[in-house]
Amino acid sequence: MGKKILSVFLLSVFLFSCSHVTLELNGKLKSEDKIKNITYRKSYENKNANLCYISAIFFGGACWFHLVYPTVNQEALFLDDMKKEFEKQYQIPFKLEDPVIVKKIGWSLKETYFELENTTSTNQ
Repeated sequence: MGKKILSVFLLSVFLFSCSHVTLELNGKLKSEDKIKNITYRKSYENKNANLCYISAIFFGGACWFHLVYPTVNQEALFLDDMKKEFEKQYQIPFKLEDPVIVKKIGWSLKETYFELENTTSTNQ
């Protein structure tokens, strides 16, 4: 009986943990002849969560798909959201410098986070 309760508990934790994904961008942003390090984080709802719950009986089903995040579409949406957020806050033109790193940092719902730091001039 104890193993059954533990199994149901662990399955529940696993299923509900894939309801959101938090992504983070690290890179350099060029604006007004200055280069700044940028960190941007945002959480997104996992659109496959319901499919995950329904197919969980088959060894996790669609839940395994969340291991490959961010997908190409998710990354494009994330970059677009970052650009809109930057333009809204700073109202200046900018360009992201390569390389820009987008990675998954967790599965919980977190507040959007935006940070610019280490301003350096490009006219050296």
